[in-house]
Amino acid sequence: SASAAAIAAVATGGDEVEAAAVEDDAGGGVAVGDEDAAAAALAAGLPSIGSLGHDSGDCKPCAFLQSRKGCFGGLNCIYCHACDPGERKRRQKEKKKMISSMKRLQSTVLGGHC
Repeated sequence: SASAAAIAAVATGGDEVEAAAVEDDAGGGVAVGDEDAAAAALAAGLPSIGSLGHDSGDCKPCAFLQSRKGCFGGLNCIYCHACDPGERKRRQKEKKKMISSMKRLQSTVLGGHC
C-alpha cells in the first residue's frame, strides 16, 4: 500500500499552487497528483517539488539524494533536494536532543516516577 503526503499550497510569483503526491513505500518512484507543482518547482529553479517549502524551513530533506544511488524521484520527489548534505542528520540530532530534554524534564516534574 502507498502512503500519501500532501504538499502545502505554495505561493510562487503570486500564483498559488497545490499538489498532492503519493510515495511508494519502498522509497522509489513518486506519482504526482498535480502537474502544476512540478511546473512551479521547475519555474522557480528548484530541484524537486519537495523543495517548494525550503525557504520557509517547511521541508523534509530527501534521504536518498546523498546516497550512493541517489534519488530516483528527480523533480517529482516530494522531499527537499535543496537542503545541505548534513541537514537531515542535523535535524535528527536536534529531535533526539529535544526528546531527551523532555524526558529529563518529565522525570524532574514527576519526581523520577514515569
